[in-house]
Amino acid sequence: MKKLLIFLFALTAALSINADNKYLVGDGTRIGWDGGETRHRMKMMETSEGVYVWTGPLKNAGEGFKIVSGEWWEDPGYHPSKANYPIGDTGTDTYTTDGDDKWNPTYTDWTIYTITLDTNNGTLSWSTDFTPLTAEDDGYIYISTAEELYKLAVMCKSNINEDSYKVKLTSDIDYTAYKDGSAACIGLFEDIAFNGEFDGQNHTITINMTAYSSRFGLFGTVNGTVHNLKVDGKITATSRNQIGGICGLLKGTGNKIYNCISAVEIVDAQSGDGTIAGISSVTYDVTSIENCAFYGKISAPNRTGCGGIVGWSNNGSETTIKNCLVVAETNWKTGSDCQDFGRNNPTKTNSFRVDATDTSLADGQMTYKLNGYVSGGEDWFQTFGTDE
Repeated sequence: MKKLLIFLFALTAALSINADNKYLVGDGTRIGWDGGETRHRMKMMETSEGVYVWTGPLKNAGEGFKIVSGEWWEDPGYHPSKANYPIGDTGTDTYTTDGDDKWNPTYTDWTIYTITLDTNNGTLSWSTDFTPLTAEDDGYIYISTAEELYKLAVMCKSNINEDSYKVKLTSDIDYTAYKDGSAACIGLFEDIAFNGEFDGQNHTITINMTAYSSRFGLFGTVNGTVHNLKVDGKITATSRNQIGGICGLLKGTGNKIYNCISAVEIVDAQSGDGTIAGISSVTYDVTSIENCAFYGKISAPNRTGCGGIVGWSNNGSETTIKNCLVVAETNWKTGSDCQDFGRNNPTKTNSFRVDATDTSLADGQMTYKLNGYVSGGEDWFQTFGTDE
């Protein structure tokens, strides 16, 4: 446990992203020797110069695992000091870049390991000290720190049984130290989604992430609900599209994002179809986004196909955008297929886009309209002179 705490607190320092990325590959990982995009979930974080860390599930299977460099597994590879080197609870080995031997976990069941590759000292270390977050008597996991939020991301990445989580925030969280999207994103891919309920309890999570995959955001895939949350900060895309201010993909009939604000700036200098959006880049199934606002910015001057709330509604009108507001700067390609609210004809109900200087924002008219023209509505509220 002590090693884990030292590791987690060390990550509060700025994390760098090196072009010389390191990946775990092999039978002992969830993806085996898969050469496709799913390999990316095994990417290690460079926590300091020459030191790479990965936390996730491993088990005794076949050839175990090795570590490779680069997106396409370029040399050098990193291998144990002897063939089929067993790794148990904790330990350190001196690696070699010769041969093709593998490390092999001793556990036959999936076990969460923290693997540290130190290229300064020529070692690979491991531990099984990771302690998952646990629910209280009411069934909720309570999160108050960036380290705990990162733990949730690890748990989703390691979710072998597709468990569902109920989460509540108890404070604002500065998550900006966790820049590497491959590790910090909650539910990075569709098959390791965030399943369940995330209640922000009107708190703010501030991010500064580099997008690592398509359908990316603070949440990658949400198969459940997110509500009462504000997400602030910045997401930078360098090699992927489909970025959302809150999530990359919202899926599952009846699932929704509601009572949320995105104040995220999404920066993307690439060209072509962006499918960038203020709330969710893509939606599947009969889903809805309700009582949400996008106050951020889309800085993607060469991108097409973006939206203020949703980038692409895969099932068209089965996605509902209701009582939503866009007051964002959207610098996307002029004349392209970009929409104020969403592409592929989602059902839009009582939603508005205005400029930040629009007088209806400050004088209460917009709040009145967003509540369906009902005075005293409980979804949207405003204190005159304070909430401009």
